Amino acid sequence: MHSPKFDKNNLIFNSFYLDENQKIKKSDFIKILKSKGILTNDHRLSKNFKLLKEIDFIDFEIFNKFMEENNSLLVKIFKNELIIPKWNEFVTEIDEIFKSLKDVNKGDVASYIPQLAKIDADLFGVSITTIDGQIYNQGDTDYHLCVQSCSKPISYCIAVDTLNEETVHNHIGREPSGKNFNELCLNSDNIPHNPLINSGAIMAVSLIKNDIRQSNRFDYIMNYWTKLAGNKKINFNNSIYLSEKDTADRNFCLGYMMQENNSFSQGKNPELGRDWKINDLIRNLELYFQCCSIEITCEDASVIASSLANGGICPMTDEKVFNSKNVKNVLSLMSSC
Repeated sequence: MHSPKFDKNNLIFNSFYLDENQKIKKSDFIKILKSKGILTNDHRLSKNFKLLKEIDFIDFEIFNKFMEENNSLLVKIFKNELIIPKWNEFVTEIDEIFKSLKDVNKGDVASYIPQLAKIDADLFGVSITTIDGQIYNQGDTDYHLCVQSCSKPISYCIAVDTLNEETVHNHIGREPSGKNFNELCLNSDNIPHNPLINSGAIMAVSLIKNDIRQSNRFDYIMNYWTKLAGNKKINFNNSIYLSEKDTADRNFCLGYMMQENNSFSQGKNPELGRDWKINDLIRNLELYFQCCSIEITCEDASVIASSLANGGICPMTDEKVFNSKNVKNVLSLMSSC
């Protein structure tokens, strides 16, 4: 007697167009996956795609093996239960929006850091990743771009994940400042208003493994970015880092202002303070500039965004990167600040 799972797999198998030998063409199988938004480089199906390289047709025995490897995901795909079920309609709408915006050439590339001014202004890409791992790319989505201030929410999440919410918010507030992102100001407790302005982001980075070697701290941060992006290789742009460091007078001012006010060492409550040495400021500013100089593709960015939308779990690997409560808090801060 067959198990219920076997019978269910048989039902799904028979829903495909089968040839005279009761087999599915490999091309038809891949076409179905793509029509649901599943790419052939999807890490969750790597074993399946590896096996597909060696065959041209799929019989029920192989299909059943596929289902055993990734039953919950494949059932959702074949029963059309992914978060966006009408994927082709969705893609058509995105294409129309993309075409309507493609030739818009108003505005300028960022120039507050000299190296950023060299970026090709004609680059334009859209990448979408859902919490089920459906991906659609259009345009220049494989070009590596510098994350700059997009590093701020990630640095905050890493700081909270590494320490705890109470310790982090002893040194960083949670409210909008109502002023420019690089304003030379602190709140009434002499700490940055929130982690999404420059002073708050500098503080967040300073809270990440401040007691270990600088190289290990950077590796520690990059490891989080890698996990959030589905274990994709994340790059670093050294020329932008050096350019940012050479033009960072205002960020140095923010750092010294916070150091003068004991924001790094004591924060709101001296009992929750920490040891802060005179040379720590320069080290932490340099690490902050490095975080801003991390490079990702448009597709990497969409996977990272989907990891946050999915409560800290990367949909491409099902790995829990951040605690869901911490992600909820950072999304609230992103909305309000």
